[in-house]
Amino acid sequence: MDRWGPEHHELAGRAKDMGSAAVFLADMNVLICWGLVLGPRYF
Repeated sequence: MDRWGPEHHELAGRAKDMGSAAVFLADMNVLICWGLVLGPRYF
């Protein structure tokens, strides 16, 4: 079920923030892993 509407909903805001944090951590994980794989080749 989707949550939409003009009213503020505390749990929906927290869920959106946690989703954004999860995407950020996944992106950082990818960058770190590629850095560990490709870093020694260039340095």
